[in-house]
Amino acid sequence: MAEVVFVIHAGQMALVLFGWLLPFPYYYLYLADLSLTFLNQLIWRSCFLTAWEFYFRHIADPSIKNDRYFLTYYSDKYFPSFVTDGLVDRASLVFLSVSLAFAAFRLAGIL
Repeated sequence: MAEVVFVIHAGQMALVLFGWLLPFPYYYLYLADLSLTFLNQLIWRSCFLTAWEFYFRHIADPSIKNDRYFLTYYSDKYFPSFVTDGLVDRASLVFLSVSLAFAAFRLAGIL
């Protein structure tokens, strides 16, 4: 089950990263996902998909903790201690803020 949540989470991240390439009928899906992701990050500082994934991973392997970000957990496997929770937190808020600003400009016809 953790793998299913991982695939959904990876797809959601791909939509946040590349949704601006979608044509206009689907652009609103990107805008909704971007807005919800930003609010989720701003208010709770974590993603519910990460919590679900780590919940299922903890059931399979009790040594896995769920106190880290999705990106921190997976990047730590290849680059230990390079990507920290603080870095992910700040970078995601900046990226989401800038993405929302560009999306607003695109909807206004400025871009």
